Amino acid sequence: MEKQEKIRRFIPCSLYCTDKIESWLEEMASEGYIFYTFSKFDYAVFLKDKPQKMYYRLCLRGRNRHQSEMQKLMQKHGWERKGEIKNLDIYISHDSESLAADNDYEISELRDKAIKYRSKQNIISFIFPLLIIATYIFFDDVAISAVNFGIGALLIPISLILFVAARQIIETADIKIYKKHIDDKNALVKNISKINLALYVAKYISIMFAFLSFVFVIASPDANSDIWYSNSDKNENPPFATVEDFVTGIASLKSEDNNDPAALFNKWSNSISAVNYYWRENDMLIQSDGTTEEIQLNVDYHETISPLLAKWLIWDYFWEDKSMKITSEVNIISGYDIDYGLTYHNWDYLVVIAQKGNKFTKAEFFSVRQEPFEETSSITDEEAIEIICSNFQ
Repeated sequence: MEKQEKIRRFIPCSLYCTDKIESWLEEMASEGYIFYTFSKFDYAVFLKDKPQKMYYRLCLRGRNRHQSEMQKLMQKHGWERKGEIKNLDIYISHDSESLAADNDYEISELRDKAIKYRSKQNIISFIFPLLIIATYIFFDDVAISAVNFGIGALLIPISLILFVAARQIIETADIKIYKKHIDDKNALVKNISKINLALYVAKYISIMFAFLSFVFVIASPDANSDIWYSNSDKNENPPFATVEDFVTGIASLKSEDNNDPAALFNKWSNSISAVNYYWRENDMLIQSDGTTEEIQLNVDYHETISPLLAKWLIWDYFWEDKSMKITSEVNIISGYDIDYGLTYHNWDYLVVIAQKGNKFTKAEFFSVRQEPFEETSSITDEEAIEIICSNFQ
């Protein structure tokens, strides 16, 4: 059997301009190009054959039970289901008497039900993913991920929002076109087709950006990263408070006596932040009377590309703590050279979160007497807040 030649042609307008598509397919058949299938990339495939008189109908798909009813009614009028594309069922016929289906009341009723069903589905398919993305943005530490992993973590939700929005506009416009079943408004059809084409391009570009952003996130964590110890010659004066800033009077740190590194921090940079510190410090404070006090300090510090992102970090870190447990009232910090700050207790730690311009810091401070053991500290919360805020540069 001789293999039929396949011809590909771009679809001249939106598929949902069904009367125009049907007329186009019939015209192609009269020239010897018999419709074979539609591609998802907006072109149709035809088989080269002898010219034929054929009829086509594109019907919007509704609920499954309505679709089955539609198929039975169309078959009753002599139509054969050829396939589907973008929520449209494609029917073909060689008999002109099958055109009587256009005046069938039951078929018209099923078409109206399909329009209502698809309109509702479009709203649901828009709101549901948007809620997921919004939840990710507001409750899943997007800003923290951005300063840790670079711009990719920020572009992922933005790209997904653009994708969902473009898809929703396209589907809403398609249903509107189908509902109107445009007859002679060729200019309007042309304009809508151009808009749809632009939206399709935007949709595919946004999903491509989301994929590339995900690749950047995976590839970036170890880039430009250094780990330093407190007793290293490479160490520098960090732009935030350290345990040494809490040493007053003639008290001293135990680590100074045995040269034991008491602090470890990771420093890195990426496309979102010029410098990041991840600082962890644990030491023993020796008082003049011989008593000892354990001091722990955990610091996250970021110099971001924007004050807005630094402000966003405040709420990301705050909600991260709130999802665990905050054991005291949350108070706003005032009276220091900062733009905004919060303080509260998270378990045994005093937490200070502050933002100044494009800079952000979160410090967790804990101290307790060890010898003799007492659940008290020589450093009050007010003193700790002052030391942390004063050393935030």
